[in-house]
Amino acid sequence: MRSGRKLVALLVALTVLLGLSVSVLAADEITIGFSNWSKRFVFYQELERGILDAAEEYGVKVLVGDPNGDQEKQQSLVENFLVQGVDALILIPIDSKAVVPTIETANAHKVPVVTVDISAAGGDVVTHIASDNRLGGRLAAQLLNELLGGKGKVALINYPVITSTIEREEAFVEELSKYPGLELVAKQTGQSQRDLAMSVTENIMQRHPDLAGIFAVNDMQGLGALAAVEAAGKSDQIVIIGFDAEPEALDAIKAGHAYKGSVAQQPYLLGRMAVEKVLEYLSGAELPASIPVPVEMITAENAQ
Repeated sequence: MRSGRKLVALLVALTVLLGLSVSVLAADEITIGFSNWSKRFVFYQELERGILDAAEEYGVKVLVGDPNGDQEKQQSLVENFLVQGVDALILIPIDSKAVVPTIETANAHKVPVVTVDISAAGGDVVTHIASDNRLGGRLAAQLLNELLGGKGKVALINYPVITSTIEREEAFVEELSKYPGLELVAKQTGQSQRDLAMSVTENIMQRHPDLAGIFAVNDMQGLGALAAVEAAGKSDQIVIIGFDAEPEALDAIKAGHAYKGSVAQQPYLLGRMAVEKVLEYLSGAELPASIPVPVEMITAENAQ
């Protein structure tokens, strides 16, 4: 399939030059292998939808795999994609460090790799497309400061495994340090699992009965924290900020209880951009090392 890449590159460049849609290309000219993270998450469902819609529009074929959070399965998926002769790979790394051999396998086959949402700690990646996670972390700290009136004990439920959530945590802690009345008293991982985040929150509340705020680096953990707060009868005492603006989190925000905000990403746009950047690269364009996509804070005032 890669034998026709030069012709495809010429056609893509020509359509861009003439302002035409890349969809004039034949559907079998380019094949992209896409490994999701896990479709258990609404976020990744939307990201995949963006990829598939863009692929249909531009007339390219996408082979889709869902390793469901398992790095070994992702490695196997990529190897299978390479056997099928894909022209490029779009990956959402399961683990930023563990994915490096997977990317190096693609590099050895001279297949370009674009990472989305979660970056890789090594290997040759054409470009990385992700939400501005640092901005999201800062927005979370700012909203907590506003809601708590600049004073109170705060806990962080993190997930220090992948770059996106690490960046959220780092920016949150940095921004929180600007508010001397806010004290970060606990930092613990919920391993991106709702039940574990609930248990973690229960433990934190026991150690800090006067806890006033929680930031969870994703809504899965935030909703687990919410369950613990509600079970403890502390919905009027503790405010929770999440990340991802998933439908269930938005419902909780609109209900007007402890869940006060969630940082909204644009997963559909991330997916579309991934396909578009693959096509640009195959046409000979040089891409920046990373492409940030804006985020915004969703509260009861702007939740839909």
